[in-house]
Amino acid sequence: MTINVSLSRKLGGDKCWYCGCKLTPWNKTSDHFWPECLGGRLKVSCCRNCNSLKGALTPVGFIDMLKLLKENGQYNAAKIDRMINATQTLWDRIDKQDLKLLKVKYLLNELIF
Repeated sequence: MTINVSLSRKLGGDKCWYCGCKLTPWNKTSDHFWPECLGGRLKVSCCRNCNSLKGALTPVGFIDMLKLLKENGQYNAAKIDRMINATQTLWDRIDKQDLKLLKVKYLLNELIF
Protein backbone atom coordinates (compact mmCIF):
# COMPACT_ATOMS: atom_id res chain seq x y z
CA MET A 1 0.00 0.00 0.00
CA THR A 2 1.17 3.47 -0.76
CA ILE A 3 0.70 6.10 1.91
CA ASN A 4 2.06 9.50 2.82
CA VAL A 5 5.56 9.04 4.35
CA SER A 6 5.03 11.54 7.18
CA LEU A 7 1.82 9.74 8.12
CA SER A 8 3.53 6.34 8.16
CA ARG A 9 5.78 7.49 11.02
CA LYS A 10 2.70 8.10 13.19
CA LEU A 11 1.22 4.64 12.65
CA GLY A 12 3.53 2.98 15.15
CA GLY A 13 3.31 5.59 17.88
CA ASP A 14 2.68 5.43 21.62
CA LYS A 15 -1.04 6.21 21.25
CA CYS A 16 -3.83 4.10 19.81
CA TRP A 17 -4.35 5.11 16.19
CA TYR A 18 -8.11 4.85 16.59
CA CYS A 19 -9.10 6.14 20.05
CA GLY A 20 -5.91 7.98 21.05
CA CYS A 21 -5.44 6.28 24.43
CA LYS A 22 -1.90 5.86 25.74
CA LEU A 23 -0.44 2.49 24.79
CA THR A 24 1.29 0.39 27.42
CA PRO A 25 2.97 -3.01 27.20
CA TRP A 26 -0.30 -4.49 28.50
CA ASN A 27 -2.74 -2.93 26.05
CA LYS A 28 -0.57 -2.34 22.96
CA THR A 29 -1.28 -4.38 19.86
CA SER A 30 -1.29 -3.77 16.14
CA ASP A 31 -4.16 -3.92 13.70
CA HIS A 32 -4.13 -4.67 10.00
CA PHE A 33 -5.81 -1.52 8.74
CA TRP A 34 -7.01 -3.45 5.68
CA PRO A 35 -7.88 -6.97 6.91
CA GLU A 36 -5.08 -9.48 6.71
CA CYS A 37 -7.52 -12.06 5.33
CA LEU A 38 -7.91 -9.76 2.31
CA GLY A 39 -4.15 -9.34 1.88
CA GLY A 40 -3.64 -6.33 4.12
CA ARG A 41 -0.10 -5.59 5.28
CA LEU A 42 -0.33 -2.04 6.64
CA LYS A 43 -0.48 -2.14 10.43
CA VAL A 44 -1.34 0.58 12.91
CA SER A 45 -0.58 0.63 16.63
CA CYS A 46 -3.75 0.39 18.63
CA CYS A 47 -5.15 -0.71 21.96
CA ARG A 48 -6.64 -4.15 22.49
CA ASN A 49 -10.14 -2.71 22.87
CA CYS A 50 -10.07 -1.01 19.47
CA ASN A 51 -8.46 -4.01 17.81
CA SER A 52 -11.18 -6.28 19.20
CA LEU A 53 -13.90 -3.83 18.19
CA LYS A 54 -12.62 -3.53 14.61
CA GLY A 55 -11.92 -7.24 14.16
CA ALA A 56 -11.64 -8.14 10.47
CA LEU A 57 -13.72 -5.21 9.22
CA THR A 58 -12.53 -3.10 6.33
CA PRO A 59 -12.01 0.60 7.12
CA VAL A 60 -15.37 1.48 5.55
CA GLY A 61 -17.12 -1.31 7.45
CA PHE A 62 -15.51 -0.13 10.70
CA ILE A 63 -16.67 3.46 10.10
CA ASP A 64 -20.19 2.24 9.39
CA MET A 65 -20.23 0.19 12.59
CA LEU A 66 -18.92 3.13 14.63
CA LYS A 67 -21.66 5.36 13.26
CA LEU A 68 -24.28 2.81 14.33
CA LEU A 69 -22.77 2.57 17.80
CA LYS A 70 -22.86 6.35 18.07
CA GLU A 71 -26.47 6.52 16.91
CA ASN A 72 -27.44 3.92 19.50
CA GLY A 73 -25.59 5.81 22.24
CA GLN A 74 -23.52 2.75 23.15
CA TYR A 75 -20.17 4.54 23.39
CA ASN A 76 -18.83 7.97 24.21
CA ALA A 77 -19.71 10.15 21.20
CA ALA A 78 -16.44 12.12 21.31
CA LYS A 79 -14.41 8.90 21.35
CA ILE A 80 -16.41 7.48 18.45
CA ASP A 81 -15.90 10.71 16.47
CA ARG A 82 -12.15 10.48 17.04
CA MET A 83 -12.11 6.85 15.90
CA ILE A 84 -14.11 7.68 12.77
CA ASN A 85 -11.83 10.63 11.97
CA ALA A 86 -8.63 8.60 12.45
CA THR A 87 -9.90 5.77 10.28
CA GLN A 88 -11.17 8.12 7.57
CA THR A 89 -7.92 10.14 7.56
CA LEU A 90 -5.80 7.08 6.86
CA TRP A 91 -8.34 5.61 4.44
CA ASP A 92 -8.28 8.84 2.41
CA ARG A 93 -4.49 8.67 2.07
CA ILE A 94 -4.19 5.07 0.90
CA ASP A 95 -3.73 4.29 -2.76
CA LYS A 96 -6.94 2.39 -3.51
CA GLN A 97 -5.44 0.80 -6.61
CA ASP A 98 -3.19 -1.29 -4.36
CA LEU A 99 -6.28 -2.53 -2.51
CA LYS A 100 -8.04 -3.50 -5.73
CA LEU A 101 -5.04 -5.63 -6.70
CA LEU A 102 -4.99 -7.30 -3.28
CA LYS A 103 -8.68 -8.10 -3.51
CA VAL A 104 -8.31 -9.61 -6.99
CA LYS A 105 -5.35 -11.74 -5.86
CA TYR A 106 -7.33 -12.92 -2.83
CA LEU A 107 -10.39 -13.83 -4.89
CA LEU A 108 -8.31 -15.66 -7.48
CA ASN A 109 -6.54 -17.58 -4.71
CA GLU A 110 -9.91 -18.59 -3.23
CA LEU A 111 -11.13 -19.82 -6.62
CA ILE A 112 -7.97 -21.84 -7.34
CA PHE A 113 -7.72 -23.52 -3.96
